[in-house]
Amino acid sequence: MTCSKRTCSEDVSCRDPGRDECGCPSCDGCEFLGQTLANQRTVPDPRDSCSQCSCKDGNVRCVRQSCSRTCSHPASTSGCCPRCDDCLYEDTVRLEGQDFISTVDPCQKCICRQGSVICQIMDCPRPTCLDPIKMDGECCPSCPICVFQDKTYQDNERFTHPQDPCQTCSCKMGRVKCEKQQCEATCTHPRQGLCCPICEQCEFEGESYANGVTFQPDDCRTCSCRNGNVVCDERPCPILQCPNRRKVVGQCCEVCQGCTFFGILYDDGASWVKEDSPCTVCTCNSGLVTCLAKDCFAPCSDPVTPPGQCCPECPIIRRPQREYFPRLYFYELAFSSLRFGKHRLDPT
Repeated sequence: MTCSKRTCSEDVSCRDPGRDECGCPSCDGCEFLGQTLANQRTVPDPRDSCSQCSCKDGNVRCVRQSCSRTCSHPASTSGCCPRCDDCLYEDTVRLEGQDFISTVDPCQKCICRQGSVICQIMDCPRPTCLDPIKMDGECCPSCPICVFQDKTYQDNERFTHPQDPCQTCSCKMGRVKCEKQQCEATCTHPRQGLCCPICEQCEFEGESYANGVTFQPDDCRTCSCRNGNVVCDERPCPILQCPNRRKVVGQCCEVCQGCTFFGILYDDGASWVKEDSPCTVCTCNSGLVTCLAKDCFAPCSDPVTPPGQCCPECPIIRRPQREYFPRLYFYELAFSSLRFGKHRLDPT
């Protein structure tokens, strides 16, 4: 009796044949990713945890776990099944019911419906201008406009800046350019208008004056407003020779403040007799002291000079129970009142 090893045929009718006891391909089992599966056996797919793979007659078939809801662009999953609430499209999450333009193709208008994105090509309206342009990122050509601070302006339109009335803006090919209003002031003291100086009135030292008005900003100046120009004339003050001066309210120039004579202060206009010379009378006038010698006259041949008095006096004529002064003696009394005050005479 002679024995020989069976020759294996590699020609089998299955895709994933297993091996029999002789090591020959057999459709009674399966070989799957290094595993030997018995016929009709089901195992988890090592490549996908949500799939099951089954061996049947030498063929392996993998099937994903069935889900109650399916969608093409779910934003998230719950286990092995998608959550068909929102959409994940072009790396962006879109909410349920949200309309959007594709970031890849601006002519596709899409919507998210239950986890699936549905897109369609947009129809472009006919432009109403002669020279429409197609902007980057847009599908349809449009007339160039400018959107500036939430307001829309047409191409070549000029307008005033919404927040600065002194700026004029223009819209050109979708861009806004603004320029400050240029001002030319031809006067020296114009009133500041809304944007530019106005030479119809005057602004001078913080005050406004109408055209043609004459005014005094202080005690020393008289000014006038002429077409935005202020011209002032300043009152000249005399040069004072006195050491003490003072400012009088309501007057421009300083005045001398009394006189100081040998350490004593006298009021302006005061007169006094010099202490060491009773025949000298001094007067204070605008800070200057003027002293004059006094002339004396006695209407008698033998006058007498009392101590401390300048002029001599006629002796008193004595008679029983009566004495009187010569009539011309009253001249001396009137002059001496500068020093001693009023004299009361009793003619009886």
